[in-house]
Amino acid sequence: NFDVTSGASITQGATISFPGTTTLAAGAAGDITLSNTANVFTGTLTINSGRNVTMYTNDTFTVGNVTTNGNMTLTSDNGTTINGAVNVGSGIFASTINNDGGTVGDFTMAAGGSITTTNTSATAVVITANVNPDPSPGQNDRGIVLGNITTGNGGTITAQTNPGGITTGASIDQVAGTVLNTGNGTVILTTSTSGTQHIGTAAAPIQTTSGTVTASTGTGGVFIHETDGANMTATALGAGTVYLGTDSGTLTVAGATSTGSGAITLASGDAVTLNANVGGAGSSLITVNANTNGAGADDFTMSPGSSITTTNATATAVRVNVNAAAGGTGGAAVQRNTPRSAGTITGATNTGGNTTG
Repeated sequence: NFDVTSGASITQGATISFPGTTTLAAGAAGDITLSNTANVFTGTLTINSGRNVTMYTNDTFTVGNVTTNGNMTLTSDNGTTINGAVNVGSGIFASTINNDGGTVGDFTMAAGGSITTTNTSATAVVITANVNPDPSPGQNDRGIVLGNITTGNGGTITAQTNPGGITTGASIDQVAGTVLNTGNGTVILTTSTSGTQHIGTAAAPIQTTSGTVTASTGTGGVFIHETDGANMTATALGAGTVYLGTDSGTLTVAGATSTGSGAITLASGDAVTLNANVGGAGSSLITVNANTNGAGADDFTMSPGSSITTTNATATAVRVNVNAAAGGTGGAAVQRNTPRSAGTITGATNTGGNTTG
């Protein structure tokens, strides 16, 4: 095992290679800089104190509990697994995995793992899988599994598998029962779009508590569920489904949201507002469900300049449902809806037989 306790900074003069655990403590003012690219840390990494932490392994990081009060940067040639509670105070957390562009290792947060910072910047938490420029064409294909991540109110969580626009990065998923929480901040999720990459799944959508959420992926689709309303933008390709939902608060489509032929569903327990186009040149079925909790007068609203567009020619091409069987007095204010060919637009405020819509 590799155990170092110091009242000052911890650095290295030669390559470090330990198969056992690593436990470090540098005090509140001490930096930890173990960034030699030939380092090998294979056991659980625990940091009991420190300010800024910069570490590199050409293997896989397994991270236990971490308590620091500065920026933490972890870079691995393979993967990184977060098993413990990582708290970097007001610092920035950044992790890059698969830095050698290979095919081994993902960024994975275990069910009990967490990342916490009070940082409110645009780089509060940045998780990157793969590397650009691509040193191994046809490889460089790792993914990300997120867990509980919390920033200061207004901070940004970024997770990306396509740095610099590489085409081979994999999907982004999330451990069940966890949430990405930025308060009124931002969550940005992007993958490569060359294949079946996805962000969340129908059974396990990415859970967020945030002010703004943007997501872009391949034919596997985008599935995002927000707790209290957010500005959302999502794109997928081909038959990829787009699902954007929120338990409460207004779901606002803030930017153009589209896929190829996959279905697009927008759902909110309260209001749904479109400030941008939904749909596009493809044949998506587009469904909007507003005020699904059946309480109050929450509406579906299309702002001036917004639109719904699809080439779908079926009887369910565009469907807007407001309220629920349990009640609700919400209405619908529409602008431009364009199903091409013989498609049907249906708007209903009496969803489920509701008599008060």
